[in-house]
Amino acid sequence: MKTIPCEVVQDLLPSYIDGLTSDVTNKTIEDHLAGCEKCSSVLAAMKGDVPEEPVSKPEEKAELDFLKKNRKRNLKVVIMSAVLAVVVIFGVIFVRLYMVGENIGGDWIYGKVSVEGNHMTIDGGVADSVHAVNKVTFTEEDGVVTLTTRAVLASPIHRGTFHEEYTAQQDIRQVKINDRIIWDDGENISSLASAIFETRHPYVGDMPANGQTANALFLSGFFGEYTNELETAEEPYGWHLYLKDAVSGERRTLLENDMESFSYVLLGVIGNLDHVTFHYTVYQEECEKTVTAAEASAFFGRDIKDCGTSVRMLSALLDKTGLSGYAFGVTEDEVAVNEPVLRFAVVNNTDETVSSIGYAVYRDGQLTSSGGGMNADETPIYKGEGMDFILEPHDLGGMPEAGTVFELEFYVGIGGKEYPAGKLRLPGGLQEIESVVLNGSVEDGFAVSR
Repeated sequence: MKTIPCEVVQDLLPSYIDGLTSDVTNKTIEDHLAGCEKCSSVLAAMKGDVPEEPVSKPEEKAELDFLKKNRKRNLKVVIMSAVLAVVVIFGVIFVRLYMVGENIGGDWIYGKVSVEGNHMTIDGGVADSVHAVNKVTFTEEDGVVTLTTRAVLASPIHRGTFHEEYTAQQDIRQVKINDRIIWDDGENISSLASAIFETRHPYVGDMPANGQTANALFLSGFFGEYTNELETAEEPYGWHLYLKDAVSGERRTLLENDMESFSYVLLGVIGNLDHVTFHYTVYQEECEKTVTAAEASAFFGRDIKDCGTSVRMLSALLDKTGLSGYAFGVTEDEVAVNEPVLRFAVVNNTDETVSSIGYAVYRDGQLTSSGGGMNADETPIYKGEGMDFILEPHDLGGMPEAGTVFELEFYVGIGGKEYPAGKLRLPGGLQEIESVVLNGSVEDGFAVSR
């Protein structure tokens, strides 16, 4: 009788178990199984009658043991590789966020610059409570020193503040962080003045450039929606702004004061602009207010066009109009009624041991809410650290509207006493304020700024 190889029989066993083989094949398989212990064991294992790994020969058992050990070893290698990959990924993220960081714009840096000849010192930090400057590099050209800053997440390694000194090759006349001017001809420059100065342009006929200046001044936040009309067919050139929303009589005086202040700035940074005219409605009365360059120069006490050539002059104009005490932000297109409408951080830039920071919100002169905060563990808010605040519609007396006058009044707690820290005027449009910086001292008084 011809012997059938074990491999053939074992290939047929699954079909044999399922009853799919013919009677002749069944007889052949059964005859083989009767004389083959190995194939009988395989059949029993397939049916679950005996352990699945019967080993009749020592060399086969040794081979299986080797394969098991090798499989366990490979599994350990895979697990260790996966763990190592996770560690590496988190390590890279940690180094990126806490050690390397990324370049940060000048609008996010606050500080005070001191210059003596060709030597400068800057003390400052990042204008939020989350980041810290970890690297500052300097370049210079024709007396202009430019700082490039990198910021990381704040940690015990990198605190919120920084102190840097630099000696230039010639006398320093201006200091910049990236494109933002922070010091010019003996004076520190606010982010607002620098942002507006960067939009200066020679021709009012350039409407896209006009739009950049209007955005820097956040005109839509203070006056609501408006349309434009340029008067450029012949000199003197003018810019007309038509306000969409009517103004109540109670707000008329304040609105017209704002029109004058914003007009002075527009006339200062747009080279050939001679007059600005606001068109608006008080109840059903059509009104207009025109401010000329000559009137702006009379108010400023010198040629208003100097503001387009010197950021220091523009800064002085903002101080004189009071616009430097206004808060400027980016309009949000849509905010749900139950969502926060104002978020900001108050950053301590003083050497005082501040225990708490408080605020009060006024809407059209009426107190709507107040609040404040301190560290949960009651530790001081050190220099460079801040406190985050979120205001919802009910804190503001309802949803903001264009033309509404908001003021944030601030207080600081030091040594068990509370000290006033000044006010910021907010536009009525919805906006985000990234940060408010607290400056000053108990002896000289405190002030907040953007």
